[in-house]
Amino acid sequence: MAGTFQIVGLQTGLPNQGQNTLGPFTVQFTATEYDAVLNFVTGANTVTVPTTAGGVVIIPPVGNDITLAVGGIAIDPQGPTFLNFDTVTPNVPTTISITAGGSVAVGIRFT
Repeated sequence: MAGTFQIVGLQTGLPNQGQNTLGPFTVQFTATEYDAVLNFVTGANTVTVPTTAGGVVIIPPVGNDITLAVGGIAIDPQGPTFLNFDTVTPNVPTTISITAGGSVAVGIRFT
């Protein structure tokens, strides 16, 4: 393990319960060192996954309005998206495909 980060939050204003607590969930980092900004083109963009990766954070630029999708699922074009890989089985992908609706520079950090 090379560190951890924690996801925790509070959702308020819900009609039935008033509020919900999320987490805390602790995610472990691996010793993978990969932090780059990649220039995506319109369509599918293949990113090679380091064999030691435990997950990936996809970080679009601030104010981005270009659509992004991973595995056919649209992700937030303006905020980070974290995908945690199956390191237990293990079943870490060799590549991920990120589909962009146009040219955009996106930060990729494998954890």
